Amino acid sequence: MDGADERLKACGFKSDERNRRTLAKAIAAAVQRASLMLERLANGEAIPTMFSPAVTAVTILPPTLLPPLPLADLVKGWAAERRPAAKTLYEWSRVVRQVGEFLGHSDARAIAKFW
Repeated sequence: MDGADERLKACGFKSDERNRRTLAKAIAAAVQRASLMLERLANGEAIPTMFSPAVTAVTILPPTLLPPLPLADLVKGWAAERRPAAKTLYEWSRVVRQVGEFLGHSDARAIAKFW
């Protein structure tokens, strides 16, 4: 509650129960809007952008039109970012290969759509 009171005071509002409730509702509404926007993006919808007036929409291909994303590429990207020990990289690569063999494919996008 201290954070809410500080935020209200920083914005020039009185720190009372009514304003705390209004702030909580505003935060909840923002989280809801963000969740709905993420859902739309996950479904491949184009959404308006507010970052540049020259760009009116972000075009995202639907998952069915995207090329396959090999699981091994995810491991390579992770390794480039995290720089794991050689043995860790070897083990992760081996496990990802086994997962692909088990599933009969190694397309990370096909796996992700079920999650």
